[in-house]
Amino acid sequence: EKLCTDITLDDFDQDDMEALMAGYCQICPLRDMAGRPIVVVLHKLRKLKVMRNSMRVQYYIWMTAMESPSAQKSGIVAIHYHVDHHWNNNMLVSQNNRVRNSLPIIYAGLHFCYDDPKMFYFASLCLNMMKTNDKIRYRPHFGSHLECLYEMTSYGIPLNALPISTSGELRTDAHRRWIVQRKELEASRINASSPMALVDFSTASTAPTSIKIKIPTSNPAKAQPGDKDVLFGRGKTVVYAPGNTKFRQMIDLYMQRYEAAGRLEKTCIADLIVRTVKDGNGGRFLKKEEGEDFWIEVDDATARKKVAHAFRNLRKSQKPQSFPHY
Repeated sequence: EKLCTDITLDDFDQDDMEALMAGYCQICPLRDMAGRPIVVVLHKLRKLKVMRNSMRVQYYIWMTAMESPSAQKSGIVAIHYHVDHHWNNNMLVSQNNRVRNSLPIIYAGLHFCYDDPKMFYFASLCLNMMKTNDKIRYRPHFGSHLECLYEMTSYGIPLNALPISTSGELRTDAHRRWIVQRKELEASRINASSPMALVDFSTASTAPTSIKIKIPTSNPAKAQPGDKDVLFGRGKTVVYAPGNTKFRQMIDLYMQRYEAAGRLEKTCIADLIVRTVKDGNGGRFLKKEEGEDFWIEVDDATARKKVAHAFRNLRKSQKPQSFPHY
């Protein structure tokens, strides 16, 4: 019967739902730089009682991701993330491969991230099980969370698109919101007795809007942002703020790599620095509105512009001074 109908969350039993809610397989809320959906498999979050739970969850996620017309045309970027997780289940590799081969998935990119040299065997095993056309899109990444995330930015995968922080925290909040949206959509389909509208969650922007953070100037103890915050503006108070000092150190650290990078990679480096300040250091990018007594946390796009501006300023300061010849 289900061969002729769409698979829905109502078809899941309790164990299947627990495996889905764990968030080990997610459709990311943002796309890559080329506009392609991203599916990430966080094996550390895998929660299942029997192999069937994993197979059903992956089938449902891949099926939903391929509903998008853009995914059917341009393909999907898949990421298997094993950093800080040691995995040695050959049977699971085989079963997951069977699930993916049962669906008309077009891979635009395949990334395998790991930090244990012993995982090289499984990285090779995954490669051997792939179709010929998929093998040329396969990229293994070895290193820490920060190193693997940075390497993937060079392939057009924004850091803020992934449910992984530079410190290794694995997030499921966006995934749980997606599950709620799917339940509502599937319920509306049943009520309306019409074909299910397609959910293209990967087109939804989760870029944070400006958040006003009121800091009353009447109270000196609360008048200044935190030591980890990067401040917009001029003057010694801003320039020598602890967060700005650390920010300039990061700019100096990445300067050589930034200068040698192309346009796309420069954007990725800027995004990496923004995510490091926010996720790694717990800081914010704050801007004080003219004539106001509160600071505003800017969005990531504005923060990246400040990073690019900092690189330009450093470049100018490094240029040798030219003097007239007499």
